[in-house]
Amino acid sequence: MSNANQIRSVVEDFWRQNAIGETPADAFPAWWMTTTFHTSPHDAVRFCAVGAGDQGLDGFFLEQDPQRGWILHLVQAKYSDSRTLVRKAIDGFRNTAFEVRCALDRRESTRPHLHALYSKLRAEFDRHEITPDGLRLYFHVIHLCEEPGDVVQLGTMAARDRFKDLVRATFPELPHELFIEGPDQLRPATGEGPSRQWMIRFEGIELKSVSQTRCLTGLTYLSDLVDLYNEYGEELFSKNVRYYLFKERGHSPARYMRETLRAICIGPADRAEIPEHFGMFHNGITLCVHSLDVAERSAVIRHPSVLNGCQTIRNAARFVAEVKDIDSERWRLVPVPLRILVSADDDFVRRVTVNNNRQIPVRPSAFYANDRIQLGLSSRFASKKIFYERQQGAFQSLRVKEARRLEDQFSNSVAAPLTMEELAQTIATVSNRPSLSVAARVSSLFEESLYPQVFAEVKLVDLNLLVFLRNLFRTMKVALKDVRDRSSRLDGLPLERFRYPCTRILARYIVKEEPHLIREHGVEVYGHLGPAAEFRNHISRLMSHQNSGLQQLISEVWDDGEKWLRADDATLVRKALAKLRLEDFDVFEKYEPEDE
Repeated sequence: MSNANQIRSVVEDFWRQNAIGETPADAFPAWWMTTTFHTSPHDAVRFCAVGAGDQGLDGFFLEQDPQRGWILHLVQAKYSDSRTLVRKAIDGFRNTAFEVRCALDRRESTRPHLHALYSKLRAEFDRHEITPDGLRLYFHVIHLCEEPGDVVQLGTMAARDRFKDLVRATFPELPHELFIEGPDQLRPATGEGPSRQWMIRFEGIELKSVSQTRCLTGLTYLSDLVDLYNEYGEELFSKNVRYYLFKERGHSPARYMRETLRAICIGPADRAEIPEHFGMFHNGITLCVHSLDVAERSAVIRHPSVLNGCQTIRNAARFVAEVKDIDSERWRLVPVPLRILVSADDDFVRRVTVNNNRQIPVRPSAFYANDRIQLGLSSRFASKKIFYERQQGAFQSLRVKEARRLEDQFSNSVAAPLTMEELAQTIATVSNRPSLSVAARVSSLFEESLYPQVFAEVKLVDLNLLVFLRNLFRTMKVALKDVRDRSSRLDGLPLERFRYPCTRILARYIVKEEPHLIREHGVEVYGHLGPAAEFRNHISRLMSHQNSGLQQLISEVWDDGEKWLRADDATLVRKALAKLRLEDFDVFEKYEPEDE
């Protein structure tokens, strides 16, 4: 295995374990920080930009060296073997240099929309009282180009000359260096440093348990949790199933919460709402940590994740940031119920998350968004330039905020994502089990008894097959409409109900008789296909008597002369499959992809 592929393998494992961003490329800068500075992934990701649109900075790290003083490490990461991208990364420091200069001089940026990472950099400068005196700048370009070092140096010579001129002009008083680090220099470190500790006010009790998992319940203060959120950002909610759902459900819960906070924190104290009432009006928080030390009226935590209560914290943070004239003393006295789980057991944490969120309706699939199987699929589909949507609303969020990234990194799913629910329903529909009546209820496919069966390893081997089957399932309803419009024998056929048996039947026929279609139509995730679309017309033709004969088989098996029989009737489905000699045919076992 080449050095670059070894790094990719390690980064993919790191990404799966920590669920940073949508692809391993998003986790590349954080991985580099953990291996270089021996920090924890949870701390490293706070100083990284996840995704595109980083405005010339993928990450930064402020190091205090005993001999050299403060060193600011600025990172551009290219998860690619392209030498051209290495050159572009060097040129990309032009934006970085300008913003760092502004931050050092405590000047406002001229950008109308400054990336949040630069705001964090300014905050770190203020916190450590960083000035140009004694500061060193280290610029790092990390990449996976395996060309010889002298070739990379030669190919980036002009960019490096431009970089020297830029830095000398922007930071004439500061020592600086440029490091170009490829696969030979990017070596995984052994172990990782401990995550930074954080203290919150807390009063409560520890629940007795026969297991090694510690559980505590009590009270903390909303302002402490908002401070925690301001420090860790959205990474604090990486295991919370409502991250994207919150954005889609509207703002009515937020409005009621803000009304309570307004009544507590604004206006004359003698007419204010009592702070303690907040915890009675609104739900509490469940926090998972890797370690915990409880002192008098406080708790020192490491590696925090909010499992339930994301909306409460985010709404409170917005309220404090947007509303003026808040009484800071009353704000710091708003208590909120808190449960603390001390555990690094990912499976148990997931179960806690599931049960904490059952009281408010949420799609069952959301509980599996960070499951290792789903993270693995996301990584594999990303390598095919396909966006695999594990979290509801993630694709739309990307399309609105980072349209260019969508086109560049996920060019095979620009029209539509491949969603986790859609894939589950497709796999269940074409498999021998479960029954079609179960496959039609997507929520049932994410029950703990069925989920391992649906996402069994043997069914996930070939990605092109999965994409094709999804396209077939998605197109079947309109293809059936085309067939129904051509045949009077199919008048009144319920299209939505019959898409399930027809997909099961036709998928087996295609894998057996027309496997070339999988190679042709299993690369791109199709969106809406109009009447003239090639794939839609091809599926319609495959139902004719010259091909599968499914068009005639539908009326023969399911039409009793007066009404259409149940589409998901197991006996009738087996009868139709038997007529085509496909009753024991397993598409996942029988399909043999060509060698790539």
